[in-house]
Formats: sequence, C-alpha cells, structure tokens
Amino acid sequence: MKTRIYDWIAVSFRGRTGEKVTAKCPDRFTSIAPRRRTASLRRGATLVETLIASLLSLFVGSALLMLIQSTMVARTTVLDGNASMRDTRDCLDALANNIRNAQFYGSTGVFSAATANSVTMYTKSDGTTSARYWLDTTTTPYSFKSTIGGTTTVLLTDVRSVTFTYYLNASTNFTSATTWSAAASPSAPTAAEIPNIGSVTMTVTITNGGVSRTLTTRIRLRNSPAKPHI
Repeated sequence: MKTRIYDWIAVSFRGRTGEKVTAKCPDRFTSIAPRRRTASLRRGATLVETLIASLLSLFVGSALLMLIQSTMVARTTVLDGNASMRDTRDCLDALANNIRNAQFYGSTGVFSAATANSVTMYTKSDGTTSARYWLDTTTTPYSFKSTIGGTTTVLLTDVRSVTFTYYLNASTNFTSATTWSAAASPSAPTAAEIPNIGSVTMTVTITNGGVSRTLTTRIRLRNSPAKPHI
C-alpha cells in the first residue's frame, strides 16, 4: 500500500535508551493546512462571483430604469399632444360657428375689423353688439382670447401663432367657392374689401411638450357678402 504525500509524516525523537525512534502521524493532523488553503480559495471565489453578479445587476437595473423613463416621457408627450389637439379642435369648431353666423351690418359688412391675428364681428344686424377673437402676444406663451360684452375669456393657451386669411366674393350671391380670391393683402383686407368677404381660413399653431401642432379650418360666411332680398 502506497502512502500519500499527506498520509503520514515522520517524527523523530530519542527513546529512553537513546535510540532514535521514528513515528508517523496520521493524515488527519497533517491535512489541516491544505484544507485551510482550499477554504480560503473558495471564499475568494465567492467574493468575486458576488462582485460580478452585483455589477451585472447594476447594468440590467440601469437599462430597465432608462426604459421605464423613456416610456413615461413618450406616454406624457402623446397624452399632452392629444389633449392639446382636442382642445384646439373644440375651440376652432366653436369659433367657426360664431364667425359663420356673423351678422351683416349696413354697408360695413360682418366684420368691423379684420387683421392677421384678430377679428371683430357683429353678432346683431343693428351693429349694437360685437365679438372679438384675438391673439394676446403679451403673455408667455401666447393666448388666444375672446372679448364679448366687455368680458375677456381665454380660449387657448400655449399658442404659437394664429393667422386669419380672408377670401372675397365680388358677387352679392354665392355661386361657387372657385369665385373666391384672396384679399389684396390676404390677412389684412381693406375697408372696401370687408363687405365682400365670403370665407375665412383660420390656422392655429400650438406648442406642447416641445412639439408643435397646426390645425386649419375654412369658414364659409352665411351673411356675407350681402344678399339682395327676393
């Protein structure tokens, strides 16, 4: 039977008679040092594995956090954009109905004033009441407002621009939209052109969340140009 390197170890000592005696110790005493070294190596390996696992967890967690953040930003942008478009569409629909029903007054027409970003129209044919829709550029960002009966109301916020474009119909009777032509200065009709305005195009640009959106509506006036009585 062969003896392993750590099975036995020789121990020399002197007996009573002075002779040299050699004894061997079992490996349960001599294998303690290798076992300790193995345990130390295992502890070192466990520490390295823990560090690597922590580093991987950090990378995965960071990527997941960035994904969640980008998803939330995209969701907010979409929701805010849809809400802004909805509010703008509702505002344009209400404004289109009001301008469409503007009343013709005397020889002035349906508008007492018409500019690029403001329009004032008569709501009664006797000219006693009017409504103004205008862009307030003194606020930041701009606001689109209405002034009716001395009361000013904010219709839209976060407005970047509002543009009115006026189209004329030289005839007193509507025949076809193809007969309309833009005013000499499309967004600034003269007093002589106002009674012949037959259509108005309104373009609104709003900015929300750094994204700009534009809506345009075409309004056909019911009471302008003036129609002769039959």
